[in-house]
Amino acid sequence: MLGKTIRLNRIFKRQKALILALDYGLFSGVPEQLVNMKSVLNGVDAQLVDGIVISPGQLKNLPSQFHQTNLIVRVDGCTVFGNFKFTEMITSIERAAQMGADAVLAFSLLTDKDSNFDFMKRMDALNEASEKVGLPLIAEYLPTGKEIKQRDALRIIAEVGADVIKTFIPESADAMKDLLEVTDLPILLAGGSKSEDEKMFTVVKSMINAGVNGLVFGRNAWSRKDINGYLKRLSEIIHSEAG
Repeated sequence: MLGKTIRLNRIFKRQKALILALDYGLFSGVPEQLVNMKSVLNGVDAQLVDGIVISPGQLKNLPSQFHQTNLIVRVDGCTVFGNFKFTEMITSIERAAQMGADAVLAFSLLTDKDSNFDFMKRMDALNEASEKVGLPLIAEYLPTGKEIKQRDALRIIAEVGADVIKTFIPESADAMKDLLEVTDLPILLAGGSKSEDEKMFTVVKSMINAGVNGLVFGRNAWSRKDINGYLKRLSEIIHSEAG
């Protein structure tokens, strides 16, 4: 567990974490604003983020300025051209460690249609593998059933075992505070689809003030003409202005 603790402390070295997600193409193909990842990242200031999420195949395209950035490797995936219900492992946690990962990320998909035995087995395997190599496991929850409440899903994930939870932005600051009550795990919020700048900044500030531990932003960051300007503004809110 010492390895996990050391790596988590690196990710959260500034208490809150701003993480840039670059794994969108794994699920949906070629994003218009991220046709050539290496070319886009060459212009991004790595000092603005506390980590990046990246798929195994894109690690070779990572510019050298990101080699000192915390690498969170996506270890599962699927395409989302149809219904998004299941993912498969695309690399092992051991291989992610060999690639230089500081943490791993995998979906935790719960359904309201059965007893979720596949979810339980997947989480058990991920926990065992991550503990062997000392890599923190970030479990990502998105709704796949209308009857599962976000607070219930996060509690189930915490009960089964994970080190960090990534999830969608709740509807209010009070809802965020409630999520933080039902689990003692750090919670990171996904940015979701592109939103108007000031509206998103207001939401982010509200969530940070409610106590969330950080953000994992993909499309809302790299789809901007001024990526560095957008990341800088998020960083200011997270690390300086909130509270």
